[in-house]
Amino acid sequence: MIAPALAAGATVLCDRFADSTLAYQGYGREADVARVRRWDEESRDGIAPDLTLLLDCPLAIAVTRRRCVADRYQSLDDAFHERVRAGFLALAAAEPMRVRRIDASGDIAAVRDAIARVVDGWLAERSR
Repeated sequence: MIAPALAAGATVLCDRFADSTLAYQGYGREADVARVRRWDEESRDGIAPDLTLLLDCPLAIAVTRRRCVADRYQSLDDAFHERVRAGFLALAAAEPMRVRRIDASGDIAAVRDAIARVVDGWLAERSR
């Protein structure tokens, strides 16, 4: 679905993509990050994200906001989730122009406004 949409010139938004694979499998599950990255890149056949929004908040806040039924990831221990967060933060540190960290510890309106500022700025940069 993604490749044909991109080929047609569409903008594609994904809830989770390559960075999530690295954070959850590489960092969270403590797999070989380089190997996970290599396999993920091969599976995407050259498709890579242009922008990743990292909605970040401490685990203590995140657990109070869970509204979904516990799935196989949500039911894992806090140490797993701390490793995932550390992985996302490492990805953001390595590629700060692509992976934009948004402080998600505030209320919904503040987070929404921060997302809008980042996306609007990114779109303006691309249109130059």
